[in-house]
Amino acid sequence: MKLETDFYFRNKKKFLKEHRAIMKLGRGFMEASLGREKADDVVRRSEVRYEALLTEMPYIGGWDNPHTDTLTQVGSFLALYFVLKEEGKTTEEIGALIHRISEKKVETMPRLLRSLLGRLYMSEFWCKRTQRKALISRQKEYAGNFVYEVVDGKPGEYEWGINYLECAIVKFFHRQGADDLTPYMCYVDYILFPGMGIDLKRTGTIGQGCSQCDFRFSRIKMQVQKGSPQ
Repeated sequence: MKLETDFYFRNKKKFLKEHRAIMKLGRGFMEASLGREKADDVVRRSEVRYEALLTEMPYIGGWDNPHTDTLTQVGSFLALYFVLKEEGKTTEEIGALIHRISEKKVETMPRLLRSLLGRLYMSEFWCKRTQRKALISRQKEYAGNFVYEVVDGKPGEYEWGINYLECAIVKFFHRQGADDLTPYMCYVDYILFPGMGIDLKRTGTIGQGCSQCDFRFSRIKMQVQKGSPQ
């Protein structure tokens, strides 16, 4: 289908803009480690690599699939990984940089926006929407897609959950020969969800060698400080 073969090309301008925004967040960290001139070079080369990765990224449904944004965003980290590997950086060093960029991304988002996103994610509406998307994913129309199921909540333990049975990130990174980076991407969830006021619990992920990723979500209860109004 034409839609499948040219989706990333037709939206390349948008994806490159998002890639540049991610690199901008990491620019200061890279400059401190590499120096200004080398950081400029890494950012430039990462964009070239990212543009090439867009031609190899699996089509998983385009805008009808909310995970498309996830795949294109982690593609930025994959491009950075390849360039920094060429500079002699270890996967551990690159993973640490990715975590710092992710932390900065959360910090730069307005607190009200993060709160609203968290409330939306924990709403009944979002849970039911995710259930519909999960049913579609299990039809396995796109080989490179996520496949998942929604898990009902357990009072006192979690409000609801998702079991990812197949991971698009794991598949894509494996095809690119970047399996060693995948576990670092798994940890990013522990940065993003708390930033939205959501407590995430997991016992393991596919990227860590487990059979599934068992996400369990609960709202983070705000503690009232002593002396503050009740």
